[in-house]
Amino acid sequence: MGVAWKPKPLPRLVDPAVYFEVRDPVSVIEDQDSVWNLFHLGAEFKLLDFLSLRGGVDRGWLSAGFGLEVFALTIDASVFTEELGRHPGDDQRSGLALQAAIRL
Repeated sequence: MGVAWKPKPLPRLVDPAVYFEVRDPVSVIEDQDSVWNLFHLGAEFKLLDFLSLRGGVDRGWLSAGFGLEVFALTIDASVFTEELGRHPGDDQRSGLALQAAIRL
């Protein structure tokens, strides 16, 4: 279950967005998962319709990234850590994601 809030203070100039999600609450009871594993929070701040700055928290771990759209070129990059275990710090992995595309 999730919710998003996208106010439009200055459309096409400044477009903020906040996302919140609760995932699989039954696992906290059945599998004794940590409550932190339920929550996902993210935010995006889009400037001038071509630059996006992003940040978030996934199961207690921070992530950050950016997006750039210039003419036909799109670039997205992010750094993240995700929890693979039942409790924070049990088994995590970190990564870097980079995507580039030419869109005609």
